[in-house]
Amino acid sequence: MKPYTSETLDYIRQEISGANDNEVFFVATLESKGEISTIKVVARGHKSAVPAILHACRKADLVIHNHPSGDLTPSDADLEIAAQLGEGGVAFHITDNAAANFYRVTEIRKEPDPAPADYSRIATLLGPDGPLARSIPNYEERAEQVRMAFTVAEAFDTERIATIEAGTGTGKSLAYLIPALLWALEHGETVIVSTNTINLQEQLIRKDLPLLKRAIPEPFQAVLVKGRANYLCHRRLHQALQETDLFSVNASSELRNLREWAQTSASGSRDELSHTPEPQVWHEICCEMDQCPRTRCSHYQECFFHKARRKAAQADILVSNHALLLADLAVRAETDNYNSAAVLPQYSRIIFDEAHHLEDAATNSFSIRLNRFSFAGVLNRLMHPRKSERGHLGRWASMLARELPDSEDLLYEQLHKLLDEAGGLCRELQQRNADIFGALTECIVTGRLR
Repeated sequence: MKPYTSETLDYIRQEISGANDNEVFFVATLESKGEISTIKVVARGHKSAVPAILHACRKADLVIHNHPSGDLTPSDADLEIAAQLGEGGVAFHITDNAAANFYRVTEIRKEPDPAPADYSRIATLLGPDGPLARSIPNYEERAEQVRMAFTVAEAFDTERIATIEAGTGTGKSLAYLIPALLWALEHGETVIVSTNTINLQEQLIRKDLPLLKRAIPEPFQAVLVKGRANYLCHRRLHQALQETDLFSVNASSELRNLREWAQTSASGSRDELSHTPEPQVWHEICCEMDQCPRTRCSHYQECFFHKARRKAAQADILVSNHALLLADLAVRAETDNYNSAAVLPQYSRIIFDEAHHLEDAATNSFSIRLNRFSFAGVLNRLMHPRKSERGHLGRWASMLARELPDSEDLLYEQLHKLLDEAGGLCRELQQRNADIFGALTECIVTGRLR
């Protein structure tokens, strides 16, 4: 019964029995034949729940946990955890205490045995008689390109950092894509290519990687990953359309146009729009981490962002930008999570193209900048300085008046009082923000602090 060996089943039974038949959270790794090679207990719980320690899981691992009741139907919590693990390429199974029956919520992605880099194949792909030469008119073999590709392959194999400066005409994108792609296919792990500009991302996704799809017979997936704010959120759009009285006439019309577009869009990404949406309108309907209920959302299955992330979790090559990758690294450093999905799916190797921009990108990602307008922007989202009904506080007040029944007069008064108090604090902060940054500006200009 793949992937379970008799030794694995005995171990699961013993650990569950040792936990007094409570729930146990196991993480298993697989060998090349698809069977479990190692398994360990990560957490123990009670009869109906167990802590899900997601950062203990790596891509292509298998999570197993038991239902002491014997009913293997996944709970809502199980499905949410399985979805999160699935985005990182981790499978999820449920078993009974006897380890006799298994419910496979998500399946295992089999990985090949890794092997050292095939330098002869790299040379052939880039050679004068290789598939690239047959696809590119007037193709010329470049020794520096081959040397760079070998250097990248060696760095991947030896887990070392390679710093490469390639002159104009070297063909550096193919020189790093070929060894990176072969390594990803051989090891079953994801490689990220991070760039600074959209133009280079477009070149990689629309030109170089399709070229390699024709040159390399093994199928592979390459995905351009974008930040959440690039995707329309069905739930927030629906909410905004229910509150069109809080928007201007032009904004309300644009919301309706965006609803029609969302019904036919394949990706829901802002860059697919034929026009640039008004920033304030898009800000109200785009995907945001702090407002995302994930699997609890009624639109989860059709969610543009989560569909994109599920696709990215199965990719061999991810093309990102420096800002998004560094944001991912910042979250991983803060949470000590280097083994599962964070802002981005799990990955094992990184290539920085346009690395001379990396210092500025890192400064922006690992520092905080405040100015009068950015701080005011946050406050204005709560309460517009001139039109209080436009901010979140005004919307919540309107929602209370609309949604609470007449029988809840006392609750309405209590909540409305809290909103009034929050509005007063917001106005106070808006004024203090103007005063403080005004004083700082005067100090810089005159050298005196008032």
